[in-house]
Amino acid sequence: MNKVVQHATPDGVRALWNVRVYKHITPPALALCREWWCMSRLEKLHSRYLQDSIPVRLGGLAANLARVASFSKHDGHRQAVSATLQESKWFIEWTAAELETKDTAELARLQTQMALWQLQSHKRWNDNNWRSELAGQAQSWSQRILKMSDLLRT
Repeated sequence: MNKVVQHATPDGVRALWNVRVYKHITPPALALCREWWCMSRLEKLHSRYLQDSIPVRLGGLAANLARVASFSKHDGHRQAVSATLQESKWFIEWTAAELETKDTAELARLQTQMALWQLQSHKRWNDNNWRSELAGQAQSWSQRILKMSDLLRT
């Protein structure tokens, strides 16, 4: 029997899978397949991300934070915000060790802040004031990281 399965990936993208459902495949086995697929995507993202220079990586992180600020303005975008924050935490993980100590410390503070935002979003997402505060803080961090990247130097 074929069944269409909708699955939200860690980056918030919904994938439709047309899968053949067998009675002997248990839900944990399906979960392992999804985990493998997601891990494979993460490995590809990691490999691709490391090909960029440090300033470009930081620029990508700043762009993600600007997206968080924009997405936070709409109550229907909680999953997109959470996925973007998760991706951004990986970007920091993959970049911080290659930076100067002060910049690494700054990114560690940002990574902690993003984890807090993710945790708080589960209970506070419907609070317009909280989302507005999140948007403002994410935009501020975006500007700080963009400045750190030195991409706008003229």
